[in-house]
This record gives sequence, structure tokens and C-alpha cells, in this order.
Amino acid sequence: MRYLNTFWISFIFLGYCHAGVKDLKKRISPTDTARIMNAFRKSKAYTQSAPSLSYQVARTALVDARQSGFRIGEARLLRQIASLNEQFHSIHQARFYQQQSVGILEKIAANGAELASGYLYLGTLEVQIKNNRTALKDLENAHAIYIKLNNRKGIFSYYSALGHLYERLGDEKSALHHYLKAKEIGKSDPATPDYLMLLEHLGGIYFKMDSSNKALLIFQEGIDKSQADTVHLLHHLNFLRESGKVYHIMGNTQKAVAYHKQALSIASSQGKLHEQARSLIELANTLKSTNSDQSLLHLNRALSIARQIGNQKLAAEIYRTLSEIYSQQNRFKNALLALEAHHELLDSLMFINKVHEAAIIKGNYELQSSKIAIQQLELVNERKTIERNAGGVVIVLTLFSLLFMGYQFYLTRKLNRKLYVSNRVKDKLFSVIGHDLRNPIGGITTMLALMEHKPLDAKILKNISAMKKQGETALEILSSLLKWGHSQLQGIKVNKTSFLVASVLSKNTNLLAVQAQAKGITFHNNLPADLILYADEDHLDFVIRNLLSNAIKFSFPSSSIEIDFKRAENGHIVIVVKDAGIGMSQEQIRQFNNGSLESSYGTNGEKGTGIGLMLSREYVKANGGKLWVESEIENGAAFYVSLSGNGASQWTVGNHSSARHQSESNN
Repeated sequence: MRYLNTFWISFIFLGYCHAGVKDLKKRISPTDTARIMNAFRKSKAYTQSAPSLSYQVARTALVDARQSGFRIGEARLLRQIASLNEQFHSIHQARFYQQQSVGILEKIAANGAELASGYLYLGTLEVQIKNNRTALKDLENAHAIYIKLNNRKGIFSYYSALGHLYERLGDEKSALHHYLKAKEIGKSDPATPDYLMLLEHLGGIYFKMDSSNKALLIFQEGIDKSQADTVHLLHHLNFLRESGKVYHIMGNTQKAVAYHKQALSIASSQGKLHEQARSLIELANTLKSTNSDQSLLHLNRALSIARQIGNQKLAAEIYRTLSEIYSQQNRFKNALLALEAHHELLDSLMFINKVHEAAIIKGNYELQSSKIAIQQLELVNERKTIERNAGGVVIVLTLFSLLFMGYQFYLTRKLNRKLYVSNRVKDKLFSVIGHDLRNPIGGITTMLALMEHKPLDAKILKNISAMKKQGETALEILSSLLKWGHSQLQGIKVNKTSFLVASVLSKNTNLLAVQAQAKGITFHNNLPADLILYADEDHLDFVIRNLLSNAIKFSFPSSSIEIDFKRAENGHIVIVVKDAGIGMSQEQIRQFNNGSLESSYGTNGEKGTGIGLMLSREYVKANGGKLWVESEIENGAAFYVSLSGNGASQWTVGNHSSARHQSESNN
């Protein structure tokens, strides 16, 4: 009986609490709805011109929507905040907000088309962080809803998004297949911005696949569909310019110039200054190799327009092209001045982006704080309801919980403020190192490389080559320091995906071809073409590049570098990079194992700091693997990268029954 009484007391108590919570729900007034939706539209209007203001408006409206219980408004504002984070490359944060938006739409059983659109956008964000399986699942969810609604426009968007996904993955055939499906659905409808954008992507895919004539047909369709409607003027100009680029690549300069001049004429008649400048730049690029003086005239005219409209990004691009043409004319002083102006504008743009990015990061923090504050307010209201129905003991427990949560919130907020200031200082330091030092060194190295191929005195050329070599060494050391510093301050983030090792290796052997040719070194690649690994592709890319670069530095001239693999007894995959060079002493191997390898010099005096090798070791370790070396003095060095996993992250080798794929590239 005692237990029965306890049950009924608990049941009545929970009933009272539930009734109290129901009382908390507010009825949304039309005034609240109109105010929040007006703020949403205002935020979207400021997205490109004033992103910081756009974020501030959206954040304030989101807090308002949460307090008033306007869930559909909350979902739309979360998507807007996600798009602003994406604009400044905070993709993980953007995905976080979009997941919340989709979650709300699912709970309130929102309009099916809006939920499907939310899934589509979430899928595109997953693609950008290489969560390809999750991205496909999100896109399929959207497709299922659109099919159920018989929504042709939505199905068109699904195939377009899927084509874009495969294009980002480098699978041009699959991208083309899905773009053509979308085109088939939308071709009979009046031209829309989405359909015209699809044509631009489709023409680009054909051009990448060396189908220039098909690309021209697609661009011509775009010209025909957009020319009669001034609403699509910008797409119309893009199609004209893209056609000009294709004709230029095909060697038909006359037609290329005609298309660019037509775009310039239309942009001038419509008063579109930015588009005039863009057409002038394309004209300059077309005439660069045949009429450099005319090309300079077009660029200076474009630069005047860029200054007039205050477009620093456009001006930076123009200065870069001016530098190339001045170098072509052997006007090196003018080329250097143009290159310096280019870097100054890039630094200015970087600073502006950092300001907007800092505002959005700060807004993210304040948004999370406001959400906690709203939750605390709801807890306070709930406490009052419980106080009326449950008695003094419950009040004391609730107050204690609130005080504890408040204290924890205070400590968390204080720590977040310190972290925010610390991150700002760190970001500024990396900005100074990465751009105030790196860009000038890169510019000097570029100029020296241009001068190295000019008909100059042999002694001067020798000095220029030596200076270029020192500049490249300094740039390499600085890049390694930046990567190492970033890993020490922010930690190493691992984003595992399935990928072909052959593509990573091919990219790096091509990148290092000139360096290898200078010493007469050849690569012998014994990896199977279908070797598939599941790991962080960017990390392995860095490791392979570093090991190959070091192998070239410390190899004797006219030797070879072997790239091989083997399967260990425990199922691990081991990739081996072996050179025929000066090797390492036992003391150097001991230093490497202890993480303190000192700098040394290659067979042609190339300097190595050891930082890249240490960072490679950390990357491999973060992926659950091991990096070690076997070497003897004068007998070369063999570096082994052993990578393993379990479950979904198991390293696998594809079916290669046709034996090993072996290729030799004389670099």
C-alpha cells in the first residue's frame, strides 16, 4: 500500500509539472511573426554587402524567435546563420546550425518542400567536409520527399546538387550524367537562374572532358535562353565570356575576341561596371600572347573601373595579370611594382575577411550564450510552477541546481572570453607570418624564376639561380613552420575518407618533377593503381610530399627513388619510400625517434629543417599509424608508413588481380 501511495503521489506531482510546462508555451502573435520574418528578409539582403550586419540581425531575430516559440522562423534563421558561416569557410559550424534547422523542421512537420530544401543544403555542407556518405544520405532524403510531392523543381534541384557533389569529387562522368538528368527535367520550362547556372556547370564539365564543341553548344543555349530577359543579364554575359574562353583555347583568337567584345558592349550599354571590367580582363588574357600592348590598355581600363567601384578583389586580379605581361615584355621593375600592389590588396582583403570572420565567431559564441540564458529562464519559470505544487523541498533542490548551473555558466563564459582573446592574438600572429612574410618571399621567388629564363649574362644568371634556390628554401621552411604551429595550437583534426593512394602519389610526383629532373632522379612507383585507404587524405598527401621531397634532397644525382608497399602480418598496410642517397647515422635515427631531428644538408647543399618530417610523424600517429626509418650512412634511407584501423576505418586494398601496377616517370 505504501508503494501504491508513493506511485500516486509521484504521478500527481508529474502531472502538475507537466501542466506547468504547458503553461509556459506562448501563443505567437501576428506582430511577433511579422517582426521576425522582416528581420530574416533584412539579414538575407545584407548577406553579400555587409555579412557582419547580416549576422547580427539574424542572431537577434533568432533569440526573439526562440523566446516567442516561433519554430519555423527559428529554423529559417538558423539556415541563414549557417550560410553566413559557410561564406567565411566555417563549414563545421555551418553544418551544426543547419542540422538544428532540419531537426526543427522535422519536429514541427513543416512544409515538405522546405524540409527537402534543408536536406539538400545540409548535403552540400557535408560534401565540403568530405562526409560523402552522409551527404548522399541527406540528398536521398530530399529526393524521396520531392518524389512524394511530385515536385519537378525539387527533383531538378536534387539532380543538380548530386552533379555538383560528383564534380567536387572529381568524378566528371557521374557529374555529367546527373547534370544531363537535371537538364532534361528543366529544359521545357521558362529560363530560371537555377537552370542557367546548371548550363554553366554543364558547359564547364564538357570543357574539362575536352569536348569543346559540346561546351560551345551548351553555352550557346545559355545565350539564347538568357538574352531576351534582362533579369538574366549577368548569366548572359557569363555565357558570352565562357564561349570566348573556349574559342581562345581552341586557337580561334578572332572569335574569342568577338565574344568578349560583345559582352563588353552589352555590359557598357546596361551600365554594369563590374561586368565591363570582367570583359576587359578576358580580352586582355586573350590578347596577352599576340598583342601585349593592347592587352595592357584593356587591363589599365579595367583597373580604372575597379578603383571607381571600390572592388579590391578585382583590382588584385588585374595587378597579377599586369605583372605577367610586364615580365613578358622584360619590364621587370613594372612587373615587381604590379606584383607588390597585388599582394598589398590581398593582405587588405585578408584583413577585411578576418574582421567579418571574427564578428561571426563572436556572434556564434554570444548565440550559444543566449540559448543557455533562454534555457535558464525557462528553468526559472518551471521552478515557480513546481514551487506552487510540490512544496519546500523541491524548491530548495531546484534553487541549488540553478545556482550550480549559473556558477558553471559563469565559469564557462569567463573561460570562453579568455579563449576568444587568445585565439584573436594567435590568428593575428599567423596572419602576420603567413602573409607579411610568406607573400613577399613568394613574390621574390616568382620574379627570380621569371628572370632565370631571360637572356642575361651567365654570371648574373648563376646568382639569380642561387637566390631563387635560397628563396624557395626559405618559403619551404616558413610553410612547414606554419603547419607545425597550427597543429601545436589547434591540434590535429582527422577527417577520414576512402581514396585512391595512386592519385595522391601522382599529384606529388608531378609537383616535384622539376626538382627531381634537376638532379637526374627517377621515381619507380610499385603501388597498385587500385590501392584504397580509409584515412585523412590531406594528411597522407602532406606525408607523401614530404618524404619524396626529402628523398630528392638527400639522394645522389642520377639515382632512383622506390615507392612500394607491403601487407604486414597483423593486416597493416605499409607504404615504403626508399632513396639511394647519403643515408642517416644511428644518432640521427635516435633523434628522429625522440622527435628532435636537427637540420642537415642534401647532396646539392639543399637545407632541411626536420620540421616537415616531425609533422609527418604526428599526422601518421593521429591516423592511428606509425612512421619509422631504416638507414645506414652512404646506403640511402627507407621510410615506412604503417597505417591501420578497425571497423569502418579498416585500411583496405581494392581488387588488383591484374598484378601490380608499375609506372616509371623520368623526372
